[in-house]
Amino acid sequence: MELELALADQIYLAKEDLPPALRNRLIRLAAFQNPEFYRAQAMRLPTYDTSRVIGCAEDCAQHIGLPRGCLEEVNGMLKERLDLCD
Repeated sequence: MELELALADQIYLAKEDLPPALRNRLIRLAAFQNPEFYRAQAMRLPTYDTSRVIGCAEDCAQHIGLPRGCLEEVNGMLKERLDLCD
């Protein structure tokens, strides 16, 4: 299986080439926990307007856009996934 990555202002991957489970893993790769949420929660402040997770991926119609800083993790995840398919 061959997969093309476009490296521009973000890392772009075509959705049509990715199975849904791999799409979700890639999108979760670009998400992290919001420290402000946990700080407010620890102080027993309201958290209704603060998201627990910050997602940096863009889920567009034709592609997924990930931050460029995720390139090594994306490569590792795709190599691992492709090795399992062989």
